[in-house]
Amino acid sequence: MQDMAQDQEAMMDDLAQRLRETRAVFEQASQIPRVASAIRGLQRIETSLGRPPRVGIFGEFNSGKTSLTNILIGRKALPTSVVTSDRGSTLLRYADQPELYAIGAEGGRHRLTTAAFQKLIARPALTEIGVPFPRLRNYEIIDTVGVSDPSLGGLPPKRAANSYVHGAVWCTVASQAWKRSEVSQWRTIPESVRKRSLLVVTHLDAVPNPQDREKIAERIRSEAANLFHGFVMISLTQALRALSPEGEIVDETAWYNSGAAELEHWFSEIVAMARVDKRRRAVAAARAIAQRLLSAPLRTPHEIAVSHLQAAWSNRVRRRVRDAAGGRDIGQLTVEQHIETLVSAARGFAAYGLEPWLQKRVRTGTMRDILALLPREPAQVRGVVAGMEPAQAHRALALIVDQVAAELREALMEITPAKGDRPAELPRQVAEAASAVSAWGNEQAG
Repeated sequence: MQDMAQDQEAMMDDLAQRLRETRAVFEQASQIPRVASAIRGLQRIETSLGRPPRVGIFGEFNSGKTSLTNILIGRKALPTSVVTSDRGSTLLRYADQPELYAIGAEGGRHRLTTAAFQKLIARPALTEIGVPFPRLRNYEIIDTVGVSDPSLGGLPPKRAANSYVHGAVWCTVASQAWKRSEVSQWRTIPESVRKRSLLVVTHLDAVPNPQDREKIAERIRSEAANLFHGFVMISLTQALRALSPEGEIVDETAWYNSGAAELEHWFSEIVAMARVDKRRRAVAAARAIAQRLLSAPLRTPHEIAVSHLQAAWSNRVRRRVRDAAGGRDIGQLTVEQHIETLVSAARGFAAYGLEPWLQKRVRTGTMRDILALLPREPAQVRGVVAGMEPAQAHRALALIVDQVAAELREALMEITPAKGDRPAELPRQVAEAASAVSAWGNEQAG
């Protein structure tokens, strides 16, 4: 297994080196917007490759997730309790010095000092902890809240699996293993993640009879074998007693008898599988970036500016409406509030987003006609939604945003481009590097 991990690490290093060399060539033409976008894409892939695979620990309330996490990181680091914990989901990763971050429901990441932590009121969706534990050099772990207690916040299994993890472990209590409620929750996790997953039967001490344990194992094999890569039965308390505070195994017999040695074997397998999948995804993403760079003629500065302005309009309005809703569903805004927000966004966009660019290219009268496309007064909008039910009105207001974006693009594209407004040419060395990455990616996929 160690040789396999070393081979995988060498392949990751080779891929990262290829990406760095390609990016160095692209940076010679970073003034071309599409090349600059490709450079940013390669940087994101490199950053992802620099992180180890991430495994999510899932299960119902009090199923032993945190104790299992402590075994996997080799430290009794996270608090465990028989009462509800309100700390939400926790991401554990390696760091040379301890670090603490809060990650909100919208994905914002904020570093927390001691003082900032004391001021934290809203429970984050995810608390990220960086600690200098050697095992976390090979994998990261998300210890999630109990899925049977949605009041705790944190990350639902489906969202965590889609957005955060490469592999998964589901903890089920031996005395009532693999209930119907667990099956339904597990099936919400994408099949791509379930391929790299373990079912861990915990609290084995509560079932001391070997025959009863074998019955549980037989039922698991019968009902869950096609939903997991493997399954393990473990006594968490016995395994933790076999560990020293520094994570060393001090009682080999107890460690083996607890099921922890088998857990390590299976867990190493899903981490290795996740590492292979990370590389496959990175190769596919690099190939897509290269092919996109080569696939179509480069746009003129005029076309790029129009596209940016069109996107800026839509993004500005949606951001204003979301802020006005204050985290609630937009449907909870009154229709009048939604109209006022839309008009306010239009006024701000006209003042700060459109005019400076337009003034360089068009006459004042033409600019006035284009800006007239924006809903600058509430009365312009009220008539459109008059008599509609609130839900229908909100949908109509969203359509207005899209319609204005389309009309803006049409009007702006009719403006005569400035003199010398021609598309840039993709330098030969950039095209050759992109072609090489595309061909290599096809070869790897084959």
